[in-house]
Amino acid sequence: MFQQLFKSKNNSSILKLSFGSIISQVIPFLLMPILTRLYSPQEFGGLAIFISITLIFAEIVTGKYEMAILLPKKTLTAIELTTSTIYFNLILSFILFILISIFKTPFLNAFDQDEVLNNWVYLIPIAVFLNALYEILKDFSLRMNSYTIISKSYITRSTFGNTAQLILGILKYTTSGLIVGNLLSQIAANTQVLRIFLQEKKLKNFKKLKFNRFISLLNQYKDFPLYSMPSSVLTTLSNQLLLITLPIIFSSNIAGFYLLAQRIANIPISIISNSIRQVAYKEYSEIQNDVDALRKKTWEILTKAFIIGIIPTIILMFTGQILFRFAFGAQWAMAGVFAQIISIWYLMVFISGPISNLLIVIKKQHKALIFQIISFCLKSLCLYYCYLKHYSILITIITFSIISTILLMVLMVYILNLIKFNFNKLAIYLFTLITVLCFIYLISLL
Repeated sequence: MFQQLFKSKNNSSILKLSFGSIISQVIPFLLMPILTRLYSPQEFGGLAIFISITLIFAEIVTGKYEMAILLPKKTLTAIELTTSTIYFNLILSFILFILISIFKTPFLNAFDQDEVLNNWVYLIPIAVFLNALYEILKDFSLRMNSYTIISKSYITRSTFGNTAQLILGILKYTTSGLIVGNLLSQIAANTQVLRIFLQEKKLKNFKKLKFNRFISLLNQYKDFPLYSMPSSVLTTLSNQLLLITLPIIFSSNIAGFYLLAQRIANIPISIISNSIRQVAYKEYSEIQNDVDALRKKTWEILTKAFIIGIIPTIILMFTGQILFRFAFGAQWAMAGVFAQIISIWYLMVFISGPISNLLIVIKKQHKALIFQIISFCLKSLCLYYCYLKHYSILITIITFSIISTILLMVLMVYILNLIKFNFNKLAIYLFTLITVLCFIYLISLL
């Protein structure tokens, strides 16, 4: 069965992207036992806030126009759209810098990060711009089938970032090392994918984007900022909500523990799921009017995701606390408990992620937006309720994970129903999945 997973042209592209993802995840995984001994949970908590805020605003500053780069038939139009999105990103990132300059003090006080972030908070707009720029240029490279370059960018980002964090940690620059390393990783990654864009601009003799054309393109693809952008922002906000809330309700140390747990649980998603998602979106775009082809492709993706995702989930559920204590030091044992709790939730993220782009392809962005609004509200209410009841950190994370898992399952069922999917086949997989996971989880509690 595994031999059938990677034979098509689609799977060859996935393997190219996955190779870079694997290497880029192996590097921090190998260095993390050292980094967790150089930096404290509180300093990781500061990085957690920095990354969370960056990811949320990075979804805003592009207007999600980068998702439209794959759609134009002409490469020249795609170049114009890419250029327009970069300008859009630059303008909004500058506005963000002004806002942070004005509201710096209340921001730091809210997250209890005066000591760790302090003046480094001014780097958030730069990190947002670089993060968004990478997504723009990566999608253009994806359009040009430059999978090898994208794969190299993953490796470059991981190598530069983690090496910088290691060196700065050894030199005792612990309050800034994690953040500076994160910024350097983004700069390094952008240098890779930027080459493809510049090469195509030269080939197409593209020199300057006129203002009227800039406005015209933004208007032509206005559905992306109207529907996809709010939906993506809410998705990211929902995913980062727990990480943002933990230092407010509990402490920055707890946020540091959760960041490490999230990073480890997220490895399968970073290695495989995101690669499948990128390639699947491109192929979905090519067969968007063929429901049978969409249905076949979706089943293929679900099967792969299930088979690949279940293995690391089982390992994490069984050995989370022991693994973290051994690999990262005794003070990080709590992070291992967190990883065990969120493992099933992240399995659902792994499985549902690649097929979520179907809502964009079949022009149901507004439905995705409605779902994300409901999801964000329910998750926020969950955290607020846990706060009012003074629940412990473990009960809070368990409750949040259960709600997140159920929401993702509902989203999957809705998406599959849109393409008239055969739920009998899916029911067998879901029943098997739930039975196996419940059995494993009960054993792990003994």
